[in-house]
Amino acid sequence: MRFVDSEMGTGKTTAIINEINNRTDTKYICVVPSLSEVERYQKCLCRDKMIFLSDEYCGTQKKTDLFHQAIATHKEIIVTTHALFLEFLEDTFTTLAYELMMDEVPLSFQKSEAGWAVPSGLAAHNVIEEINVTDTLKQFQRKSDYVDSEEYSLKTSGRDAKQFLKTLAVKDIFQYQGHDVVFSMRLNKLSLFADVTILGYLYEHTDFWYWCRWKDIKVDHMTLSDDHKIIPHDGSKPSGKQFSDLVEVIREKKPSLKKGFSFNWQDNNLCPKRIDSDVCTNNLKDLRASLRANFKNGRDKSKFASNSDFIFVCAKDSIDGLIHTKSKLTKGFISEEKNWVYSTIRGTNEYSHKRHVAYLMNIHPFPPVEYVVSSLCPDVFDKDAYRETLALSQMIQALWRSAIRKGEKIRVYIPSERMADIFEDWLGR
Repeated sequence: MRFVDSEMGTGKTTAIINEINNRTDTKYICVVPSLSEVERYQKCLCRDKMIFLSDEYCGTQKKTDLFHQAIATHKEIIVTTHALFLEFLEDTFTTLAYELMMDEVPLSFQKSEAGWAVPSGLAAHNVIEEINVTDTLKQFQRKSDYVDSEEYSLKTSGRDAKQFLKTLAVKDIFQYQGHDVVFSMRLNKLSLFADVTILGYLYEHTDFWYWCRWKDIKVDHMTLSDDHKIIPHDGSKPSGKQFSDLVEVIREKKPSLKKGFSFNWQDNNLCPKRIDSDVCTNNLKDLRASLRANFKNGRDKSKFASNSDFIFVCAKDSIDGLIHTKSKLTKGFISEEKNWVYSTIRGTNEYSHKRHVAYLMNIHPFPPVEYVVSSLCPDVFDKDAYRETLALSQMIQALWRSAIRKGEKIRVYIPSERMADIFEDWLGR
């Protein structure tokens, strides 16, 4: 397995497409984050037997059947999205004579939104087993394949149980204090492939790095050379110093805003569900004043951004609350829905013309996720490095959706003092 570690927009995808086109004796399954990337691969790959699987391309045909057909007919290249790829892996394969290439697809620990209440029942029926990692942390392992059998319907409690087992077939599932935490991929699924290449940015102290340490997986840490060749990484600290001249960071002076707006687990001063609260109202007023001073300043053209040249970055589930008329935050800024980008966005060039960004997040790990990671790798876990790497990774992934990915200068307003410090440290300032 190899991890190609290089900043967004530096040519990782171009390098891997060139490698695929040149290695005509190797078959690939390429997994990408979005339909636009499927289309990009379709335009750039030039092999004879290729198939592109997505909801738009497959139409009414059953996508899993098309995947099996592509394997059976020895397609040289199969390109699909991450979501569909996980569906394909729910089926049982002994081995796949393909190299797997995952482009900007996050391999991480995440909280589960499913709210499963079924593991104990499945364990009681001997369908899964519960493994105690620590006194408070459990991992679930699947013991039998009951998903489609008649016996399965007798031993389980319906759709929730079936969905739990489907997820467990492709992902690691843990439970800590009633919270379900999943990792994006099981090792036995990655082991199906002749080789695995993962394209991303930031490797050490990420979820994937800790998962590989836990599983004792050897990973070749790679990067890109100046002429876009894949070469071994020299182990140096991640740095964005080469981008420093392209970024103007606008810091916040008001104490009420310096904690930023995490919308999640800590420093939550602005909750969209509390739009009418005094704290929320006052913070919105302060934030609106700062946004107007820095992006709607009629006296200084350098501090004026048209609506089509501006984006907010925040948590996905808080967008509706902030657009709410009672917040008045967006008045004068919003002319289209595409002024909002959620903080975990990846793999899109849809906003690459935007040169003015308000980054409203203060990123912290979900506490049960951090507990899982620290419990799996207690000897090497570094809490500060883990938290900073998560914050930096999500921040630059979102910011690199803007015009900086084309080498253009951008202005970024970062109210969180912590996030601004992490970002400017990465820029080498």
